[in-house]
Amino acid sequence: MSSQCKLLVCAPTWSLFTSYLMSSRLGIEFQIGTLKETMILTEVEKNARLLQCQQLLNQKTKLKAEVSKAFEDVNELFKQALKAGTEVEYFKIEVSRLDADSEAGILLFEYA
Repeated sequence: MSSQCKLLVCAPTWSLFTSYLMSSRLGIEFQIGTLKETMILTEVEKNARLLQCQQLLNQKTKLKAEVSKAFEDVNELFKQALKAGTEVEYFKIEVSRLDADSEAGILLFEYA
């Protein structure tokens, strides 16, 4: 087979091969573009999630501070209630003593 025949036989094959390469290249470029878009969207979503996490952490910190303050307030109220209960008991004893003194004074007055 002459070199001219070889070229004629190979020419259609070469043409198909270059067409295949071009279509493959276009397909790969399309896939690269799609992957870049996906990466950008993923980055945007990641940033949105990070912002949401930061907001939730801030909210959690505020709630922890509020709960801590509420516990302090409850503890203070408990101390005040305990003190008030002690004062009530003291005043009950004092009233009983004054009643006893009053009755003793009345009895002394009656027998005097």
